[in-house]
This record gives sequence, structure tokens and C-alpha cells, in this order.
Amino acid sequence: MRAYGVPLTQGHDKLLNSLKQAPLLSGYHLALWFASNWWRLRWEPRRKSTAWALAHSMASIGEGYIWPDIDFASDGRFVLLNARPTMDRPGTPFRYITPETTSVIAAAKFEAVVDEFVATVVQRLRDCCPGATALDATWAAVGEERASNTVSAKRKLEALLGLDPDDMDDGRYAELQADGERIGVTALQELAAASEHGAIPTAGELQEMGRASGHPCGGFVRFGQAAPVRANEPPMAASGQAWQAGGATARWLRDQQRLGADPITNRMLSELCGLQPRVLQKARTATGPGLAFLARGMAGKNCVVLRAKREEGRRFELARLLGDELMREKDEPLKDEPFSLATRSYTYRQKAQRAFAAELLSPFQAVDGMLDGDYSEEAQQDVAAHFNVSAVAIRTQLANHERIDRFEPEWGAAGAGLRAAPGVRP
Repeated sequence: MRAYGVPLTQGHDKLLNSLKQAPLLSGYHLALWFASNWWRLRWEPRRKSTAWALAHSMASIGEGYIWPDIDFASDGRFVLLNARPTMDRPGTPFRYITPETTSVIAAAKFEAVVDEFVATVVQRLRDCCPGATALDATWAAVGEERASNTVSAKRKLEALLGLDPDDMDDGRYAELQADGERIGVTALQELAAASEHGAIPTAGELQEMGRASGHPCGGFVRFGQAAPVRANEPPMAASGQAWQAGGATARWLRDQQRLGADPITNRMLSELCGLQPRVLQKARTATGPGLAFLARGMAGKNCVVLRAKREEGRRFELARLLGDELMREKDEPLKDEPFSLATRSYTYRQKAQRAFAAELLSPFQAVDGMLDGDYSEEAQQDVAAHFNVSAVAIRTQLANHERIDRFEPEWGAAGAGLRAAPGVRP
């Protein structure tokens, strides 16, 4: 397997004492793994769980072969291939030595490559071994599901919840569909992607959070008519990665508002969102809402709910919600999507939000200039204090701009995702 010309399966063959591009592996078992996990590979974002690894890591394929430590994580628009070297274990004849690397491909390209590979294996089996196989049946079922809009919608939601096909019974799916009609399909999918063990807040619970913790919102700032981007034009176009989309939108907003590279005060940020500055002050309650969101039309008005307790966290969440509004798809009617959510998931939308917030509150050029080549933890903390953001936001900015090590899948949660070239091939 190669990505942009870089071998991902190169390693050391101990028996021959030589380097090889890959050991002998089973095309059948790899194709069956792709087919069995197709929906989760295509739609499920990264989760820190054994169940996620079993469905997304090639190392879990087994069947007596030495598989590479490569996993696939989708954000909905792109699929990230994370490759790592394997340990040198006694008794194991092959060790993968590929350096830690992340490759990013468009989801449509991923589908095409997997389709071609599985179809090739299926045809080869038919030519060599006539008769039905488990791969034949599984791949045919996946094809039928993909061809049906109704079944595809259910399979996608199951995958976002971290479930295998048919793990969700019809009753539960009907409940989620009913909630989706109240909170919007996009909001439902974002909640599903952020869920743990399949549990997500109901529409009623979201509304109760809004009533208990919501702050009246007068309206978010919009791009002017002469702005270089609006709706789903370039930053949110499918051709741009999340960190690029969010960063570009934040820079355009700073330019429009003539903010320069100075820190954004609480008053400035709250005015951009139609809120009072006190909303950003440290929360005094011990408990609070489980997530941050913007609710439209609650009791005839909009309201903002913030989850974070600390001031820098509340600033970051509010900036994320602002970015979500500015990057909203133009074909996404507000009446059909009454909630905009800021969750902890790794979907494209959430990563773009984080990239926007990081660039708006701590513009990279200013951050890099202040650090002046000193990327120590102490220097990062000083810069974070200057811009009133967390140290994680500064680390993410530096990682996305290749100032520090960028191979950290967790950066997708705190920042904006990882950089790589736009293609892959097996």
C-alpha cells in the first residue's frame, strides 16, 4: 500500500534479512474486512475505544497474517490513513518500519479505491475458484444498501453511533428519526458522532438545556456582500480540508472587521455574536450543560449555551459557534436546522469550527512571530495567556502549520485535523 508515492507497508524481513515493500498478505481477507466495515470506515470519526480499533485498524484483521498498523478515520468529507511502525517482537518474522505518517484523501476517492480493489479480488476469486464466497455475499449486500437512500441513511447513522450494520433496531431508529425532525438531521448526525455507547441527548433534553443555561443572542455577525466567501463557497467547499476552511474563514472575518493581529477581547467577541460580555466569564455553577450549542427560535428568540467553565474555554466555544454560522452551507435552510452544535467529535464540521476559533482568537502569523522559533511548552503557555486561549489551541496552530510534530491523531479533537496531500492509492 502506498500513499502519494510513500510506501506504508515497507518493512524488514528477518528471515531474508532484507527490506521489502510488504510481506505476503491475503487480498481476500483484506477485501472482506473492507466490505464488512465499509459503512464505519466511510462515516465513523475517530473514537478512543477498542471497538473503534477493531473496525478501523488493519492490525485487527488477523487470520494468521502480519498486518500493518494502519487505521482509517473519516470526518465525513475526508478519510485519514494513520500509519505507524510496528514493534520488534521476538518470533515475528516481519517488522513494519514506515515512519509515523498521516495521509488524507477525499472520501469519494476512498470509495473509488476500495470499490476497485474489492471488485478486483471478487473477480479474481470467480476466475480461480468458482462458487459463492462470504466476500461475494457481503459486498453484494453493501452495494444494495448504498443504492437505497433509505437504507443508506440508517447505515450512516449507525456508523456515526459506532454501531455495525443492523445493530440498531427499528424502534430506536424511529425514535432518532423523530428527534431529527425536531432538531435537524445535521444536528442529529453531529450528536451521533460525539456519542458514547450510542447514547445521545434527545430533542427534549436539548431544549431543557437551552431553557436552563441559554443566553439570549441578538444575532451573529455576517460577511458583507463584498466578502470573498459566503455560504458554501471556498472555505466549506468539499475540496478544502477542515483546518484550511476554518482558518481561511477566520482570516476573512478578521480582515472584514479590521481586527488586525491583536487579541480579541471578551467585549469584541461577544459583540460579534450579539451577546453580553458577562456570558464569557467563568461559570460559577458546579454543574452545567453537557455540550455547547446555538438554538434558534426557542421561545421566539435565539440563545447560546456554553459547556466550558473556564473563561478561555467559553471564548473558544463561542468562537466555534460563530465559525459554524459563517461556514454554514447555503443549501441548509435554517428552519430545518434549529440547532448548531459544538461537540468533541472529529467530524469535518467540528474540526473546521476548531480551526476557525483557533485562528480567530490566536492568528497563526502573530503566534509564530511571538514565539520566534522557541516552541517550548513555557513559550506556548505565554502566548496562550496573551491571546486568552488554552495552550492546546496554540499547539494545534503550530501542528497544523508544521512548526511542531503533526502526527498526533488527537489534534483533530483539540484543533483542526492534519495536513497531507490530496490522494492515495493501494
